[in-house]
Amino acid sequence: MRTAKLVLVTALLAAAWGCIPLSLNPVYTDKDLFYEPALEGRWYADSEEDGMLFEKAEANAYKVTMLDKGTKTVLSGHVFHLGKYVFLDLTLDKLPENAEWEKMHLVPFHSFFRVILDHDSLKLSTFDYDWTKNRCGKKATRGPWQESDERFILTGSSKEIQRYILKWVDKPGVFTDSDPLTRRAAKPETRPTG
Repeated sequence: MRTAKLVLVTALLAAAWGCIPLSLNPVYTDKDLFYEPALEGRWYADSEEDGMLFEKAEANAYKVTMLDKGTKTVLSGHVFHLGKYVFLDLTLDKLPENAEWEKMHLVPFHSFFRVILDHDSLKLSTFDYDWTKNRCGKKATRGPWQESDERFILTGSSKEIQRYILKWVDKPGVFTDSDPLTRRAAKPETRPTG
């Protein structure tokens, strides 16, 4: 479904309008991190201009470029184990330089996605917005969330957030069900003959 793929591609841009939950803290701890070389490369949604590009950055980090109709957003990505599951944590790669007032007012939020990688198919899912909105109002299941202007922000420590995710990750309807991104082989260069 095209809509589901576009949600993946524009997830961080959409986060500014409150469509996906964010975290004040990384969802991982250093001991949870690992590097998955199979993520490297260009992942496509429905069109050639939408998708994600994963490149090796540091030991356990990726440079992730979100591609959305010609717009590029560069993020820092970390893959980590959480129980038997694999997750991706994304945050801004760099804050603006020489803009002290801007930097003082920016918070580098983290978005997080459950990762299902199967050869050339990549499926990313996060807490469902409607489920999160419903749960934030129920005292027994509220969790480490704060709601502000239809935005849901996890405010707990990394360990608290991990416990909360593990409590809900297997429950139906809690995580989004999105279409996978696909990796296609690069088009070979054509050289003139003769």
